[in-house]
Amino acid sequence: MEIAFAQPYPDGRSEKIARGLSRLGLSIRRFLVDFDATYRVTFSVGTFDRVIRLPEVLRRHYYLGAATGVLPQAIRKAISSLPGNVIRTCTPDLVGAAALGTGRPVVAEVYDMWSLYDQAEDTSIGGRVRRYVQGKAERRVHEEADLLVYTTEEMLNCAKAKYSLRQSVVVPNAVLAEDVPKTSMPKLSEDGRSHCVYVGLVQPSGDSSSRSISPFLRGLAKDHVIHLYGVTEQGKEGAVRSELKDLVQWHDPIPQGRLLRELTQYDFGLILLPTVDVERFHTVLPNKLFEYASAGIPVLVSPYRAMADFVRKYQCGMVYGEGVPRGRVPLRPEFLLDTYLPRYADAIRRIAG
Repeated sequence: MEIAFAQPYPDGRSEKIARGLSRLGLSIRRFLVDFDATYRVTFSVGTFDRVIRLPEVLRRHYYLGAATGVLPQAIRKAISSLPGNVIRTCTPDLVGAAALGTGRPVVAEVYDMWSLYDQAEDTSIGGRVRRYVQGKAERRVHEEADLLVYTTEEMLNCAKAKYSLRQSVVVPNAVLAEDVPKTSMPKLSEDGRSHCVYVGLVQPSGDSSSRSISPFLRGLAKDHVIHLYGVTEQGKEGAVRSELKDLVQWHDPIPQGRLLRELTQYDFGLILLPTVDVERFHTVLPNKLFEYASAGIPVLVSPYRAMADFVRKYQCGMVYGEGVPRGRVPLRPEFLLDTYLPRYADAIRRIAG
């Protein structure tokens, strides 16, 4: 059986899922279906069998293309050209909705739900266009995809309250057992200071649509050395580095296996999320949560429901404002993608017939 991953962008989760499912006997081929030229980040993960770029005018004006129906047709045509018995897509839902018209079973991975973003309440003309496009795609994916894959139980429950789902499964943003470091690096805190780490997207404070975490970092920098493995949007890296130069020690992003080993040298990891898109953040468990825990370091998380419940349940961290986590976190099956993938693979085989 062959599964075509139709990805709208390179992402670490897809790379992990592809490797894990391949180990379970499924043939995976990855394809990049590039329909959005307006968003590019400074680090890409994985390689692709083929890159399909839609016409430049669609990639730069994809909401207009989506509203008129031209973009979905172009995406559907691109996906129809892919091999495979099953098509696997991921957020955003525009790709999944287009894949539903190809005549093959569709697995839609839901990283997050657009309807939970603050943008969904925007009443401007542009906001109404986005709500029409994204809302229509979200509903179609959730109600028509053959298999829906959610990253948390909280997100699945939210989807069930909104839509009539077919078959669903939860596969968290966990790590593959093969990537867990066999040995640890010496702790940097041997120098007498506390060293913490943040992995992930950072935005400059001056951006009007900012998701900046600088205020959190500024507070923590008073008592801790902060190491940041940062990714940002292309064109913004200079502004981000300039803003953070006196707050953090910057590290360029690195592949998963090497990252997990480097994480072992820190005292705790950070997941700091701003007070925007609150309903969405209540449902997420980011990749870095599992990366920190699998590397054996505790996590300091923002006080959002899913993350707070997770660190308390598995005793792998603390909530921001309640103290600083210390000690070593034992590796648990719940931190490993391998725990969840057999059920995922079985579900794919069922929908493929």
